[in-house]
Amino acid sequence: MADHRPPDALSCPVSAAAAATWTARRRAVVSGLLVLHMIAAVSAPWAAPPPSSQLARRVAAFFEPYLFAAYLNHGYRFFAPDPGPSHLVRYEVQLPDGSVREGRFPDPHRHRPRLLYHRHFMISETVFNICGPVVEPPERFVDPQERRAFQAARQRAELLLTGLAEQLLHEQGGVRVRLFLVEHEIPGPQAVLDGMALDDARLYREWPLGEYTQGGA
Repeated sequence: MADHRPPDALSCPVSAAAAATWTARRRAVVSGLLVLHMIAAVSAPWAAPPPSSQLARRVAAFFEPYLFAAYLNHGYRFFAPDPGPSHLVRYEVQLPDGSVREGRFPDPHRHRPRLLYHRHFMISETVFNICGPVVEPPERFVDPQERRAFQAARQRAELLLTGLAEQLLHEQGGVRVRLFLVEHEIPGPQAVLDGMALDDARLYREWPLGEYTQGGA
């Protein structure tokens, strides 16, 4: 004998029963938890510097244990409102035959897919964050504490640059490498309207980071 029950009753007999157990109180609790989760997810990029308000930092501090436990403590803000300059690392590797091979990272032509490009971009930005403050040191230090902080920063920078140099020499089969920090400014709105290209040479600045061989500077 054919079953003439509606299709929903045949396919989802448990769902209707489960829905009946969702009382108004349970719905309110789950809705509240979802709202808290969304606020927590937004608070991390909201409070990421720069800039961020005191309110944003307080909200993020309140949710900090949950953000770390759920791995939501990302500072992604889609680079708004002011993305600022980006940084590259340019290198010149001297090969055993005396020739020089130049390159840079990240390189959109070599580092694909996009995730690989992003990983190299994070390396170059780390080089800037750690090595940038010691690229152009002040002429003199008045405060001894500032001098010690600068010396510690220089040591961190040397460790990072030595590791990068040795990796490049290993990959390229070179005997000597020179490293440069390149800063790429973003043209302003008026400059773009005037026809300036995003890769205009005037938007780049460069500082030498050092010259390295296998095992030392």
